[in-house]
Amino acid sequence: MDRQKLRGVLEKAVVVVTVAAVCAGVFTLGYFTKVWTTPPIMRELEYVLEMIEENYIGEFDREAFIAAAVRGTLDRYSAYYTPSEYDEIELSRDGISTGRLGLSFSGDSPKVVSVSGNSPAERAGIEVGDIITGIKVDGGEYTSVEKYSQFNAVCAGIGKEVPFTIRINGADGEREYVIQKEDFIESYVWYQDSLGSYNSTKRDGAWVLSKREKPLKTQIKSGFCYIKLSSFNGAAAEQIRAALGMMKQNGIKNAVLDLRGNGGGYMDILTDIAGCFIPGKNKQLVTEVIYKSGKTYGFYTEKNSYSDYSFESITVLCNGGTASASEALIGAMLDYDKSHGKNIVRVIVSKNGASESTYGKGIMQTTFTYSSGSAIKLTTAKIFWPVSGTCIHGAGISEKTDERVTAVSVSATEDAELNFALS
Repeated sequence: MDRQKLRGVLEKAVVVVTVAAVCAGVFTLGYFTKVWTTPPIMRELEYVLEMIEENYIGEFDREAFIAAAVRGTLDRYSAYYTPSEYDEIELSRDGISTGRLGLSFSGDSPKVVSVSGNSPAERAGIEVGDIITGIKVDGGEYTSVEKYSQFNAVCAGIGKEVPFTIRINGADGEREYVIQKEDFIESYVWYQDSLGSYNSTKRDGAWVLSKREKPLKTQIKSGFCYIKLSSFNGAAAEQIRAALGMMKQNGIKNAVLDLRGNGGGYMDILTDIAGCFIPGKNKQLVTEVIYKSGKTYGFYTEKNSYSDYSFESITVLCNGGTASASEALIGAMLDYDKSHGKNIVRVIVSKNGASESTYGKGIMQTTFTYSSGSAIKLTTAKIFWPVSGTCIHGAGISEKTDERVTAVSVSATEDAELNFALS
């Protein structure tokens, strides 16, 4: 090999070695930079997870581990969601329920505490207060039900759109229903006045009111209407406007808004609905939140349609299950009713034993998503009413909150709170 060729080979070798050395140096620097900049607690957490995955002989689910850590160390409103769980949360936000009956229970009791609008359960005729006593599959014998967990154990093994029979003990005695799990778009608003009873249904792409076969047990007197709002989800705002449109069409100016058992929902839906019930202009402050950093942020109405309905009175029904966005709406209604000198809003809270206030959730959660599709929901701010600056967290709304709040004892034989509102 001549001298010129040898020099070329050596020069190429030097370049290759130099590039390799630089790459190794960058890699090493990157590694140590990560170590130097990663907080000790994060390095420890990574070490713990690595040791578990490499050495633990039992089954280990990293997602379940993270969920348990969030659940065990943060407040009960914070949560970790796997990608599939978060997808389901997103669907429910839009009012879409997949493969469900539309029944809710409290604890391990088989007593129905809520029935989702437009659900298989509502269409079948199941009502709040009904008690499930048995379930039967494929024409077999009834499995006796004394606890919700027994019912759920059988129900969980039944596929979507597979008919089965449940036995109910209700106010009218024992009944049977053939029912099946289905996908449905949930409705959150029911309406009744002296002319009829209606629920929200979607027709030709719009939410309208459809006549119900079975009205409320309480007769709504002339000049009043009753509007039940179960959640601040999905198309609840559009459904509320449909109900108020019927109220206006029927010449009614006295509204009873039932928020009992309404645990809240999303802020954008709250502000949309608030625009119907608080006086003022567009871009009206509904509620203000203060974050951990001290930064404040206001949630405002886009459009205010309050004046369209010529309200003469608005009575709000609430109880220990009324929480979060519901309490924020009540606060905005009380604040603006007073500041605008309307004096037409009053609040009736259910008195049930020692409980005579709403739930008392004056805090807000924010959901943060990760690239994998998982998400974590964290309590991030406190909620304050728009004019008075009241925060009801931990206390709820009661007679101590405002002179326009009245506590009424519940009754096993009648809707005492609604009767009081109509008196």
